[in-house]
Parts: sequence; C-alpha cells; structure tokens
Amino acid sequence: MSADYWLQLLRRSFDAAVSSANPAIIIPSHLPPPPTGKLIIVGAGKAAAGMAQAVEAHYSPSVSLSGAIIIPHGTPAPQFARIDILRGAHPLPDNASAQSTQRLIHEITQASADDFVLALVSGGGSSLLGAPLDGLSLKDSRHVIYQLLQAGADVRDINIVRRHLSVALGGRLAAMCRAPILALIISDVVGDAPADIASGPFSGDISTCADALAVLSAHNVDCPPTLVTMFADGTAETPTGHFIYVENRIIAGAEQALAAGAETLRRGGVQTVINWGEHAGDAHELAMTHKQKLLAVQSEPHPIALISGGEATVNVIGGGRGGRNTEFALSLWRENVATHVLSCDTDGIDGQQTAAGAMFGPQEQRRAVEMKLLAEGYLADNNSGDFFARLDTLINTGPTGVNVNDYRVCLLI
Repeated sequence: MSADYWLQLLRRSFDAAVSSANPAIIIPSHLPPPPTGKLIIVGAGKAAAGMAQAVEAHYSPSVSLSGAIIIPHGTPAPQFARIDILRGAHPLPDNASAQSTQRLIHEITQASADDFVLALVSGGGSSLLGAPLDGLSLKDSRHVIYQLLQAGADVRDINIVRRHLSVALGGRLAAMCRAPILALIISDVVGDAPADIASGPFSGDISTCADALAVLSAHNVDCPPTLVTMFADGTAETPTGHFIYVENRIIAGAEQALAAGAETLRRGGVQTVINWGEHAGDAHELAMTHKQKLLAVQSEPHPIALISGGEATVNVIGGGRGGRNTEFALSLWRENVATHVLSCDTDGIDGQQTAAGAMFGPQEQRRAVEMKLLAEGYLADNNSGDFFARLDTLINTGPTGVNVNDYRVCLLI
C-alpha cells in the first residue's frame, strides 16, 4: 500500500469520529413530547446550530416553539423559522457574547411553570455565555481568561474561574428559571461532568470563590482588584446543590467518537487498534506518554494504531500561536516513534489556529529534511502550525458544528 493510503485512512477515521457526534443523528431520540405551554429553546456552543436545526425539524409547526441560541462568529448556520441565531466570540467573550447572554436570560426568565425549556449545550459555551457579573468589566474578565489560556491551564481550572465570572455559568441560568429544564449536552471534556461542559450553565457548582482564587494563584494570574474583592465578599459565588427541575443529559462525547474512528481504521486494514481513552495535559508531555505506550506495544500485530481523545494544553512562551494538536503532532515527529500521526480538534479549530490540526507520514519527514525544517526551533517558539503549513499538511475543515474534543491517531506499519 502507498504512504498516501495510510494518511487517507487516518483522515477518514477523523471524519468518522466527527460524524459520530452529528446532532441530526443523535438529537431526535432525546427530544421530549411537546409541553402544555410553550417549548422554549436556548443554547450555546460550537454544536448549538446543528442541535437546534435537529430540534426545529423534529417538532411540527403546530407546536409553540421559540427561543435563541448562541454560536461563534463565523460559524455557518442554517435558516431557522422559529429559533433566533445569536453570535459571540471564542475563546474570549466579547460585547456580542455579553449581549447574546442577556437575550438567553430574557428567554429563561420569561418561562412559566407550564412551559418547558430545552437547553442545547456544547463546548465553547463558556465564552459565548461570558457576560460578566454586575460590577465586573468585560475587559477584566477577558484579561483573566486570556492569562489562563496563555499559561496552558487545564480546562477544568479555567472553567472553575469562568463559572465565577459570568452571570450565566455555574448553574446561574438554571437558578433563574421557573420552568422544568432538559439540558442536552455534547461533551468536550474528560469525564463528561456537566459542570465542566460550557462551565455548567444548568448544573449546580461545587467549586467556590476560594477555588477560583487558588487557580489564579497557581498560574500567577494578575487578578484585577475588583475581582479579588468579589471573590472575598462572596459576590461571585455560584449556586450550589442540585436543581430538582433540571436534567443534565450527556448525549455525545469522546467515547463514541473514538469508537467510530477505531472501526474505520479496522475496516481499512489496521490489525490492532488500541483505544487509549481520554487524556488531558501539556501537549508535549502527552506526546511523551504516547511514545512510551507505542514502544510498549511494538510486539502487537502490525499495522497497529493507538487512538486517544481528551484535551491537550499548550503553555505559550514563544512567539507562535500554540495549537495543542499541532504541538502534539510535532512533539511526536521529533521522537520519531510512529510512522504516521494525525492529531486534530473535532470542532475544526485547533486553539488560536484556523486549522483543525495536522498529520504526517514518512514522505513529509523526507520533505522536511530536503527543506531543512527542524522541529526543535518551531516547538521552542510554539509555532508548530507554521511548521506543518510549510509542508502543506495542516488539516483544514472549517468549523465542523461538532465538539467532542481532540482526536489523535498514532500508526505503526
């Protein structure tokens, strides 16, 4: 088989992983019967448009259905007859995020006990619902989150802080509502905890202001004095406990994406596929753990693929834009332990890059030698995306409308 075949197979497995979380397929079986009152749709996230499209298509025009969802700027969206499309920024909230959040709050607070709120939640919702608490400026909120992102903070830590900055997160949307709520959630975090996905707008929060301060301290974040005061006096505290009128239901996540990718690899002739589950942490460190796993399975029948999901992080200290998936791929490139590698974000956007990630095989490695491209310098500058761009091996999908986190394949042939 040609080298191109194996890269094409890896790409097909990624496409299968993304398709496994297609809202049009997974949403309908979870939809409730129409309520006696109004069916109010609210939502936020990178998959919200597809989720809302499936919802509107499911219910007949005779059903009293209305509402609004927030999606990132630039994300393609279908035409809706009964649901409004709002916009916001990601990964840092902007004025549009704040205004859109207020619209969702209006929808929720107008719901009566006879109505039913159907919430559509997916990754990216934290920023889209990032309207700051009263007394906290959007500028200060953005400043804090930006520092955490640049420091390579774990998504759970970032979301602990986000929950304490926004008027909508950490269960605050649920606390505002008098109607029963079903939150359908597409998970983009390891462990699938509703409080961590989009920072849990409909889930009671067990973290505290003290926890948020500890995160900021651990990452040496310059915290605005106003926020320090709000943490100290409890103004920023989130609702705790369980909302008895709310169900948070996970309907898709990394597990089924990895299963779909694995099946594609098997059908393509990979004799052994090892699903290594979900992993979080620094992209370079994840590459080293994958290297050790690959060395440990050398005796397994070949071709052999090691697949994994989860979410890597990058501590950006150089002049590049990071990109956790390209950084992971380039770190493994340097170790020269896998013959073919693909690492992509299922939402189609790898950090601050426009690509989903990258892939490579022996041909790309030979071409890099001819072009005198050295991985070490690009890694030191957190500029892995440019390295793969020069080799024309970035994977550009555009926004996929899906978000079940990273998908990685390391192949030995």
